[in-house]
Amino acid sequence: MPSSVRYTRLLPPLEAHHDRKLRRHDAEAGGPPGIGGRTSAARVRVRRTSLLAAVLVASAPTLLAPSLLAQAGPTLIGSTDDGTLVIFEADRPQAIRTVRSTGLGGRLVGVDSRPADGHLFGLTTSNDVYRIDPTTGTSTLVSTLTIPFDGDVRSGLAFNPQTDRLRVLSADGQNLRINVTLGATAADSPLAYAPADRNAGKRPRIAAAAYTNAVAGAPTTRLFEIDAEQDVLVVQDPPNDGILTTVGPLGVDFAPLSGLAIVTDAAGVDHAYAATGGKLYTVDLATGHADPVGPIGDPPTTLVSLAATPEAPAP
Repeated sequence: MPSSVRYTRLLPPLEAHHDRKLRRHDAEAGGPPGIGGRTSAARVRVRRTSLLAAVLVASAPTLLAPSLLAQAGPTLIGSTDDGTLVIFEADRPQAIRTVRSTGLGGRLVGVDSRPADGHLFGLTTSNDVYRIDPTTGTSTLVSTLTIPFDGDVRSGLAFNPQTDRLRVLSADGQNLRINVTLGATAADSPLAYAPADRNAGKRPRIAAAAYTNAVAGAPTTRLFEIDAEQDVLVVQDPPNDGILTTVGPLGVDFAPLSGLAIVTDAAGVDHAYAATGGKLYTVDLATGHADPVGPIGDPPTTLVSLAATPEAPAP
C-alpha cells in the first residue's frame, strides 16, 4: 500500500560540520591543534558555543532557514497485522517508531495518505474507513463501504491523486473504487492480465499498490502494484478496467503481506519503496527490479501496508 510526497530533512548538525572544518584547517596548516596560531581546544569550544548561539537566535522565528535544509530520504509509515503504525526514514529503516492505533472496529487492512487533505486513512475488515492520527494513533470513523471488501491484509490500497478515490484491490481480484467521505463504493472490473501480456491467463495476487505523482492536483498518475504470486511489478491501466501489464520481475520473493509506497521529490521524480518479509527495498519503476535497503526495525517487523507520511497539500 502506498503514497507520495515531497520531502526535506535537516543537514548534519552545524556544530559537527563546523568542527570538521576547523580540523581540516589545522591539517592544512601543517600541524596539530593548539600550536602557535592554530586552533586550540578552548578555541574550538568557544567557536562551537558561539555558532550554536547564532543558530538558536537565527532559528527562533522559523525553526531553520531554508538554506539549511537538504533533500534526504523521506519518512515512511507502515502498518502491521495487529494495527500498529511503524514510522521510519527510508534511508534508516532499522530506526523505527511505533504507534498503536486505537478506536478501530475490525482488523486494519492497510493505510495510505490522502493527497487531497494530507490525512492518513485506513480501511478495516469491518468495511469501515478511518482517519488515523499518526502521532497518537487515534482513529476517527469517517464512513462505511456500500459494497463489502472481500479481502484482508493481503491486499493493495492506494489513493488516486486525480480523482480523490481510494482504490482497494484484493488478492482474489476484487477491484473497488471508494469515496472515503461518503463511503460510496463502485465495483470495477476484476483484475486480469492483458491478453498479450507475458502473464496472460495467470491469476494475479495483488499484495500492494501505489500511485505515482500522488500529490493534490496531479495532472497525470499511474497505478503500480506488486503481484506476490508471480513476484513482478505491474501497472493497472485503465484502473477501472482492472487490466494488468507486467513491468518486470522484482528479483525478490515477495510475501502476500507486503507494502508499496511511491514518493515524489521536489523535482517531480518518483521513488518507489516496497516492504516484505521485514525488509525495505527500493523498486525501479522502469524495470521492476527491487534492491534491498535493510531490515525494518530490530528485530525486523513485517508490514502489511506502506505509505508516505501525510503532508498537507499546498495552498
